[in-house]
Amino acid sequence: MVKKNKPVKKETVGSAVDGVEREKEDKTLQESESALTMIFNIVGTGILVIDSETQTIMEVNQTAAEIVGRTKEKIVGQICHSFICPAEAGKCPIKDLGQTIDNSERKIICADGQRRDILKNVSPFIFKGRKCYLESFIDITERKKAEEALKESEERYRALFDRSPDLVYVRDLNGNFIDANPAALGLLGYRREDIPTLNFASLLDPYQFPRTIQILRELTETGFQKEPGEFKLKRKDGTYLHVETQESVIYHDGKPHSVQGVGRDITERKKAEEVLKISEERYRFISDNTADVIWAMDSKLRYTYMNHSISRQRGYTVEEASKLNLTQVLTPGSQDNVLKRLQAETLPDVDGQPRRTSTFTQEMEMYRKDGTTIWTETSVTVLRTPLGEFDGLLGVSRDITERKQAEEALQGSEERYRALVENINDVFYALDTQGNITYVSPVVERFTLYKVSDLIGKPFIPLIYPDDLPALLDSFNRLVSGHLEPWEFRILDKDGRVIWVRTSSRPQYQDGDTVGITALMTDITERKQMEQKLEEMATHDFLTGLPNRVLLLDRFNIAAALAHRNKARLAVMSLDLDRFKTINDTLGHDAGDQVLKAVSQRLSGIIRASDTLARVGGDEFILVMMETNLVGDATSIAQKILDSFAEPLSIDGRQLHLTTSIGIAIYPEDTEDMETLTKKSDAAMYYSKGHGRNQFKFFGDGDVRISGDHKSTTN
Repeated sequence: MVKKNKPVKKETVGSAVDGVEREKEDKTLQESESALTMIFNIVGTGILVIDSETQTIMEVNQTAAEIVGRTKEKIVGQICHSFICPAEAGKCPIKDLGQTIDNSERKIICADGQRRDILKNVSPFIFKGRKCYLESFIDITERKKAEEALKESEERYRALFDRSPDLVYVRDLNGNFIDANPAALGLLGYRREDIPTLNFASLLDPYQFPRTIQILRELTETGFQKEPGEFKLKRKDGTYLHVETQESVIYHDGKPHSVQGVGRDITERKKAEEVLKISEERYRFISDNTADVIWAMDSKLRYTYMNHSISRQRGYTVEEASKLNLTQVLTPGSQDNVLKRLQAETLPDVDGQPRRTSTFTQEMEMYRKDGTTIWTETSVTVLRTPLGEFDGLLGVSRDITERKQAEEALQGSEERYRALVENINDVFYALDTQGNITYVSPVVERFTLYKVSDLIGKPFIPLIYPDDLPALLDSFNRLVSGHLEPWEFRILDKDGRVIWVRTSSRPQYQDGDTVGITALMTDITERKQMEQKLEEMATHDFLTGLPNRVLLLDRFNIAAALAHRNKARLAVMSLDLDRFKTINDTLGHDAGDQVLKAVSQRLSGIIRASDTLARVGGDEFILVMMETNLVGDATSIAQKILDSFAEPLSIDGRQLHLTTSIGIAIYPEDTEDMETLTKKSDAAMYYSKGHGRNQFKFFGDGDVRISGDHKSTTN
C-alpha cells in the first residue's frame, strides 16, 4: 500500500498572510490615529466629543479647554451644556438633533466667571464604535463686541443727526440730497419723501453759483471747507432762508463718495445786520449834518473818527484831521488843563477800584487850520474796557468863540455890557450875597417862562432842582471865596419843566468886598440828553432800558467783593423765554419787542431793589441776586418769576401765554467769576428747557453739565 503524502493546509498559509496584512493595517491605523490626535489637539477650533445617550463629554481638545478656561480633566465627563449660560441652557439641541446639523451662537461661562460668545457646529459622529456628536466651536466674543460697538455708534450718530436743531444733510458729489435731518426739512418746508427730488444747486439763489463752484473746488482739493460759507436757500414756499454751512467730503475706499454738511439758520442775524446798517446810516446822516464836531479817539489820543463839521468849524478836511492827535489841535494853555483833567479821570477811585465810563465838560481853545484859534465847549466821555482800563475818548465840541468873546466884552462898559447880555441867547443874571436875584436879562422869559418882574428881588433857590441845591450852594460859597469855576445844574421853569444849564460866574466886588456874583446861564439840556443817551447806550439795553452785559459785570464785581467780604452768597439766574421765536415768526418783531418790554417790566416788579436784572441778548435775561445767604431765597424768587407768567400778556389785542426756563448758579459754591457762573446758570437753564420748560434748575443739583453749544436746545 502506497503511503500518500499528507497535504499541506492552505488555510495555515492564508492565515499567515492575513496576519501580515493586519499588522500593516494596524500600523497604518495607528499612524492615522496619531495624526488625528495631533490635529485634534493643535487645531484652532474648540472640539468636544459628546455621548449621544448620556450627553456627557467624552473627549475635548486643548483649544476648547482654553476657551472655557478649564483643564481637560475637569471637562471630560461633564454634561455637554454645563458651560452654557443658564438663560440659554434650555436651547441645547443635542437630544433632539437626530441626523441633522446644528449651527448656532451661544454664550458660555468661563472658569473665571466671564461670559464669552461662541459660534458652534454640532453633527452626528461615530467614535470608538459608539454613536456620538462632534461639537466644534470658535470664540467670537471680540467680533460680537465690535458689532455691538458699531451698532451703538450708528445709533448715536442717527440720534444726533435726527435731533440736531441745526441743518444736517448728506449729498452726493453732484449735489443730489441723500439724506437730511428733520430740522433741515422743516426749515426748508419739505418732507422726508421729498429728499430724492432735492438738489443743492436748485435751492440756491442764482447769485450764489460762483461761490458754490469755489467751495466745491475747495472740497475736492482738500476734503473740507476752510471757512464756513453763507448761502441763500429757497424754501418750498418760495421764500429764502439764509444759512451758514460747513461741509466735508466722505471717502469710500480712498475715493470721494459724498459730502456731509452742517448748516445754521442765520436769517434773523442777517435781518439784524440790515437793521444795524440802516441805523448806522441814520446816525451818520445826523452826525454829518450837525453843527457840532463829533469825534472819537483811541487810548493814545489819536483821532479815529471825525464828522464833516470839522471843515466848517476848523477848516480841516476829515482826512487831514484824522492824521492829528489831541495835543496838536490844542493851544498850550488848554493842553495843560485837558491833560490834567484826563489824568484825574483815569486815576483809580479811593477804594482802589477802576473807574467806570464817565463824562465831563471842558472848555478848550483849539487851533484852526489857518493858525487862528477858536474856543469850544466839549463834552468828553472817557471810554473804558470792562476791566476799567482807559480805552479812548468820545466827544462833542461846540464852537463857543462868540460866547467867550461876549464874556470878555462884558468886562467893558456897562452900556455895551447890558446891550450885549440882553441880546444874546444865554441868560445873564446877578445875585447878591444872600442869593437874591438883582438882575436878569429879558431872555429869561423865553428860557423859564417867568417874567423879569416876577424874578427881580426874589431868591434864586426856588428855581433850582431840589436834588442839585446842596452842590450848588457849595459852589456858590466857593465862588464867593474866589474860586472861579463853571456850574452845571438843573432849574425848573414856570411849568415845572426841568432844564439843564451851565453857568459861568464871577464875583462882584465893591471897595474890596464881595457884594454878589454875575453869571451867564446856557441851556445845555440837549447836550445833557445826548450825554445821557451816550452813557445809556454804553450801559443799558436800548429796547427795555435794562442794564446790559457791561453794567451787569460792573455790578456783579461790586456785589462779589461785598459777598466775599461778608462771607455771603450770590445767585446768578439765566432766564430764557420758551418758544419766543414763534412770536417773532407769527406776529412779527414789533410784537416780539413789545413782549420783551412787558416781560422786563413784570420781572422788574418782582426782584428786590438791590438785585440787578439785565437783558443780554434776544429773549435772554440774567438776574444777579445780592447776598443770597439761603438757597431758598433764590428758589423763592425763581418760583415768583415762574408764577408771574401765569397771567397772559396783552399784545396788540392778543392774549399771549408765555413761560420761561430758569437756570441758577451760586457764588462762590459753583465758581467765583461771572463768566463761569453765567455758563453754569446757562447750562442749568438749558437743562430746564430741555426737560419740559417752565421750571428752574440749580447747576449744583448734579445732573447738569456744561457743553460747547447750549443753543442746540429747542427754543
